[in-house]
Amino acid sequence: MFKGEGIVEENKNDIKNRWGFIIVKAIAYVILFSAIFILQNLRYPDEFRFISKHLDRIDFGREFYPEGSLLVIFLFLLVCLIFFKKKLLVYFSIKPLKKVNTYIWITVFLLLIFMLEHASTGFKYIFQINIHPFHFTEYAILFLMTSIITPLEEELVFRSPLLFMFNNKFRYLWLLVSISWFTIIHNDVIFAISFSIGLSILTIKFKNLWVPIVAHLIWNLYALLVI
Repeated sequence: MFKGEGIVEENKNDIKNRWGFIIVKAIAYVILFSAIFILQNLRYPDEFRFISKHLDRIDFGREFYPEGSLLVIFLFLLVCLIFFKKKLLVYFSIKPLKKVNTYIWITVFLLLIFMLEHASTGFKYIFQINIHPFHFTEYAILFLMTSIITPLEEELVFRSPLLFMFNNKFRYLWLLVSISWFTIIHNDVIFAISFSIGLSILTIKFKNLWVPIVAHLIWNLYALLVI
């Protein structure tokens, strides 16, 4: 066999291996996100509602189970730990949180979102819930859900694939998918699109997940305090 023919054969094998890897990866993504969809939309038995049972008086406009969100967080972290252990340590590093520049970016992002939300809706859809006088337990659970669980879950689901799962070639395709998905689950389209784009920019800019999580947490905490 000539040297050139050997190179051609190697290239063919590389292409086959690459496509095989892509197909396996695609199947894994479909299974993972199907599981997430099921966990987010499953109607949980009363015995499992150790968090949401405290929020029965609050009308969220849809059935909401933070217990499912905890399962999603656990599932995503487990997948990342098994398949992306080295990346997990890098993308969950707290180093960016020690830099002033990080908080400048977060502040600018939140100010832009604040002005956009105020101009477009006057915060009509800041949270899609009907407000009642809350008990302390309800406030505590609502804080846990909106300011801790939700930022963790949504950044893992929508932003972590930008770092863990997709290279530059497919990253922007996922960006479109995640923005569309994020918009579907939020009533305010303009807010959802701009918020998702901004958090994605923070994720890619700092190559870190704590930065968008902190930004998301601050915004949700602010929204909770003003409702």
